[in-house]
Amino acid sequence: MSDTAKTHYLRVLMVEISRLAADKDEHWRQFRELEAVMIQVQELQNFVYDEWRAWHHASGTRDKLLAFQTDWKAWRERKAKGEKKPVCSVHPMPPELGRRIYGSAVKLWPDLHTRTVTLTIKRLTGNITSGKAAKGNWPKWHAQLLHREQIPSFTHPCPINVDAKVCYLEPPRPGSGDSFKLHVTIQREPVEGWKNKRGITYHGTIWDKGRRMQSRKQTLRKIASEEYKLAGSQIVSKDGKLFAAISYWQPKPEQVTATDVCLVRAGATHPLSIRVHGRTKWIGGDGRLVAQVRRRITGQRWSRQESYRKASSSARKGHGFRRAMQKVTILHPYWREFAKTFNRNMASEICRRAIEAGCGIVRYIQPDKESRYLSCAGRSGERDASRWDWFGLEVAIARQCEELGLTYVFSERKRREVESGKVVRR
Repeated sequence: MSDTAKTHYLRVLMVEISRLAADKDEHWRQFRELEAVMIQVQELQNFVYDEWRAWHHASGTRDKLLAFQTDWKAWRERKAKGEKKPVCSVHPMPPELGRRIYGSAVKLWPDLHTRTVTLTIKRLTGNITSGKAAKGNWPKWHAQLLHREQIPSFTHPCPINVDAKVCYLEPPRPGSGDSFKLHVTIQREPVEGWKNKRGITYHGTIWDKGRRMQSRKQTLRKIASEEYKLAGSQIVSKDGKLFAAISYWQPKPEQVTATDVCLVRAGATHPLSIRVHGRTKWIGGDGRLVAQVRRRITGQRWSRQESYRKASSSARKGHGFRRAMQKVTILHPYWREFAKTFNRNMASEICRRAIEAGCGIVRYIQPDKESRYLSCAGRSGERDASRWDWFGLEVAIARQCEELGLTYVFSERKRREVESGKVVRR
């Protein structure tokens, strides 16, 4: 672990790049150029795996791995004290192979920036050398070279990795009303009279309008002012739009030394409640929003089921091009995203109130999930199979406590049942 990772959190902020140039035609020209670069990154990643497998095949790695596994199994069966266990002599990505892949990649894709090539090879090297096989206790690369697992193959354009050295976030000028701009250098072009190629920089304007972007703008300001250290970014295209995943180092807060406890419970008539200094407060309001959203999604789901049940196969077809191309809202992700957002908002409110009350410990008691308000609000009988993401709530509270320097304690709820005149705790 690096020194920066010990004192900082690595975070990723996803933003949309609204335009690359003021002129519309120039914007779409640069957009197509970036899509072509994503295809080159896809080709590069497939090339890395092809070269890696070919090199090990030519080096006779398969026979070496089989001999090592045989020796290791025999050592396990003998169980001889003091005998050293066998050591595998094969390195998954030796330095000479890495230099060979990099040299070939630079020649095959001369217009791709060398930093992008280096980051892509480095990321794939980490994927190759880490991980465990699906079956057995061997590393994943053992199973791949022994033809027991499939080597990854990339069939879609891949994100462009951008290093912090060729990435810069420009803040808007005060009072100008401009947006943040992200400058990334991805490609190279030859220049007459120059020995090396010159980098091509793209200037993307970040979309920062709307309610959801208000909190993200605060993070962007801290990155631009170097309060948060920029660690790089990824450029990705999705549904005709361009996005940037900006990674940054956020300093870890100082640990709160207070010993007062904020107790968090799930309510039966409201979402959550906290108990601080003998006083109980509700979290998440009265919870009517949860019931309304659940009823709306359940009603839409049942309506679709009824319509598809009554309509014949011929009646579902032939509605024209516009009907076929229009977007259809998928209901399951909608409920999942709603629950995730609601959990995060409640976790933020819990930690904020705990700090205001001078508490340094947040204790979350796992509820009896089926009888709590979040599981039952708005449900319409047994046909409604929607459940609340209690694990997501626990993770949200734990992560928020970690970011604010609070101590998080998890405890299970003790249920009392009377059996033969005795109280049994479970």
